[in-house]
Amino acid sequence: MTENERTVKALHDLIATSNDAAEGFAKAAKGVHDTELSNWLAAASNQREAFSADLTKELKNMGQEPRVDLHAGGILHKGWVDLEQRLRSTAPHLRSKDDVEIIRECIAGESGSLSHFDHALAQNLNEDTRALVVTQRTALEDDLTYLQKKVSRTQSHRA
Repeated sequence: MTENERTVKALHDLIATSNDAAEGFAKAAKGVHDTELSNWLAAASNQREAFSADLTKELKNMGQEPRVDLHAGGILHKGWVDLEQRLRSTAPHLRSKDDVEIIRECIAGESGSLSHFDHALAQNLNEDTRALVVTQRTALEDDLTYLQKKVSRTQSHRA
């Protein structure tokens, strides 16, 4: 596989990863009770949609078309799958309306997303593409830190 093919493959993966995260955050925003948290999750969803759009633009700048078959029909990343199951399930052992549990599932989803961004950064990306991926990865890491702090604060208030 050529360097260009690896870059294209990495961008396709990041587009799908960003789409999964956008969908996961949107569902989480509807599942939490805290209005401030719901608004933050909805904004994170919008940001991931923007990530996908920017990555798609970068792909098109390389003369490539985005694949439409990536992760079509639903969320595939493990953390986001768990969130989906918790929000949709009628099974008592999976049912969780607890905001902390939803945040934890978002953390798991974002942790998975980070590994996809790290994999892309391990490729020999051109300067513009690398800068875009680094910027998005940094935002993702900041959001992950926010979510982790939110869980810690929420648990300390319960104690």
